[in-house]
Amino acid sequence: MKFNFNKKNVFISGGTHGIGLGCAVALASLGANIITFSRDQKKIKHTKKILSKFKNQNYVTEGDALKEDSLNQIANEVLKKYKKR
Repeated sequence: MKFNFNKKNVFISGGTHGIGLGCAVALASLGANIITFSRDQKKIKHTKKILSKFKNQNYVTEGDALKEDSLNQIANEVLKKYKKR
């Protein structure tokens, strides 16, 4: 089965480690733009390095899923960055 994720925006919760990172890499290899965040700067840097191998518009940033203001800020940034023209 062949899937086309070319230029599709995919948000992955927990996309900077473990299974989430594995999914991010797999989907990025299929052309998806990966959107994820973490509180851990080392994980952010590592994920950015891995995803930089793909020619997608990935967005990996700092954020905390337990803080509503952090989630709102990330949501606004993502909407602005990936807004269809």
